[in-house]
Amino acid sequence: MGNKVRRILRTFATEDQDPLAPETVPWGMLINRLLSALVAAAYIIAALADGAGPAAIRLLAFLIPVVLLIWYSEEIGGLMMHWNVQITAPSPGWMVRLFAWILLLMPAFVALMYAVYQ
Repeated sequence: MGNKVRRILRTFATEDQDPLAPETVPWGMLINRLLSALVAAAYIIAALADGAGPAAIRLLAFLIPVVLLIWYSEEIGGLMMHWNVQITAPSPGWMVRLFAWILLLMPAFVALMYAVYQ
């Protein structure tokens, strides 16, 4: 596990202070978390308002991992797993976050293109 994950787990085990509280999380990360949650909520509300309940559930199954990639990009980028291809260095957190934002905004882009070219 990455050093940040160890620090968070150690803090949970030894202190009453929440390591994810606003005073311990950088402002840039808080803004990313807030905006990603708002975008995800807007997608779900739009799907439910359109009367697409089953589609909203499938959308939620897509959104949860993507939002988690944004929220915990530093920790996820620090993971090094060995499957068929050996990963020799951790991924930068900003790169994981950028990839997740592209995935998160993809449905809006597709809807916009559909509306424009319909």
